[in-house]
Amino acid sequence: MGNNTKDDNSSYGFPKTMRPENMNHTEHIDRRKFFKTWARYLSFGTITFTGAKLMTKKPKLENQVCINKSMCKDCQSYAKCELPRALSMKLFKKKLKNG
Repeated sequence: MGNNTKDDNSSYGFPKTMRPENMNHTEHIDRRKFFKTWARYLSFGTITFTGAKLMTKKPKLENQVCINKSMCKDCQSYAKCELPRALSMKLFKKKLKNG
């Protein structure tokens, strides 16, 4: 059998430079760098979340006007309508459907 020494590349199953005893586990990060990095990631997350929220937000239809004299049953815009009468009608139909 071969002579296994610490300088042999086959010991531990990985090269000499990657051995646990040669790894530098004392890498230190200072407090200022830690908080800068933390703040950067927090800012990025906040901006990303806010952007996604704005992209998925439904537009408010404040200036929407009824085009069918409050006759929701035959209206072409009924599916997209956000007026109180249409919303009430949708809720009523939903209750009828569910029993």
